[in-house]
Amino acid sequence: MVKINFKTVFRIAWIFSTSSIRTSTKSFINPNSILRKPTIFLVVDVITFVGVFLLTTIFLNKILTTLNVKVLAFQIFVGFPALLTMFMVIYGVLWEFNPSTRGISKDTINWLPVKPSEYVLGSAFSLLYVTSWILVVCLSLTLVFALYLGWINVWLIFLGLCLTSIFIGAFFAEILKDFIGKISLSFYK
Repeated sequence: MVKINFKTVFRIAWIFSTSSIRTSTKSFINPNSILRKPTIFLVVDVITFVGVFLLTTIFLNKILTTLNVKVLAFQIFVGFPALLTMFMVIYGVLWEFNPSTRGISKDTINWLPVKPSEYVLGSAFSLLYVTSWILVVCLSLTLVFALYLGWINVWLIFLGLCLTSIFIGAFFAEILKDFIGKISLSFYK
């Protein structure tokens, strides 16, 4: 059984996220600014949650008379976990081709005392950090429907499904990124 050092996993995720942010932000921003650290994702997530919650509440109050809210909520609760998985896979693969990730070299793993499983988990968590806003949008949007319809138990199950979906998507994206890396390496030999 492989022992995983989660401190190392989260450190790798922090480094990959920081590297991605720093290569994609403008150079005139102070390097010590919160805009150049992964903690910006927490700020964005909180603002996104509140904004989507308020907009969905306003939208739900406006369309309440013209739409069957239960049917709409059921469709959203059923469809979002599958959409999250697809989003994570597509975003993860596109992130591989993004110029801002050129600074993240897969060869550096061979220089560090890091197990392959820790590297994969760190890279997957890095993808989860960067894309956490989509999960926040889904949870905020559906929480309004759950509170309105009294489906809090359903929302808690939905929360578990969404978390499972993004992890499956992130790990599948890691598998695809490795596959793409091996294919591109065979062309350059």
